[in-house]
Amino acid sequence: MNLRTKAISLDDHTIDVVLNEIPDTCPLCHRAIHPKNICNHILLPSKLVQAIFRCTSQKCEELFIATYDAVGQTGGGLVSCNLKRVSPTNAKMVEFPQTILEVSPSFVGIYNQ
Repeated sequence: MNLRTKAISLDDHTIDVVLNEIPDTCPLCHRAIHPKNICNHILLPSKLVQAIFRCTSQKCEELFIATYDAVGQTGGGLVSCNLKRVSPTNAKMVEFPQTILEVSPSFVGIYNQ
C-alpha cells in the first residue's frame, strides 16, 4: 500500500510525494495496524522524507517516524519514496517453552534484554 501526500521542508517549500510502503506493524507495540499519517517533512539536501505516524491500536497510540529515500520522480511530478527505516523500536519479547523457563529463567531474562 502506498500513500500520496505532501512533505514540507524547513523553508516551507512543499512537494508532492508518494510513500511506496506504509508500515503495517507498530514498531513499539508490534500489533498489525493501519497507521494514521500525522505529517511529513523533507530533509534537504539529503533527500530524505520523514513521515510521522500514529499507531491506531487503542492500547498503544504512540507516534513513530518512518524515514524514506526520495528515489525519483513519477510521471505526475510526484517524488517517489522508498521506506528505509522506522524508529523508535521496542524489542519484541520472545516467549520460551515452560521447560526452558524451568531450567534457566535467567537465560530468558537475559535473552529478552
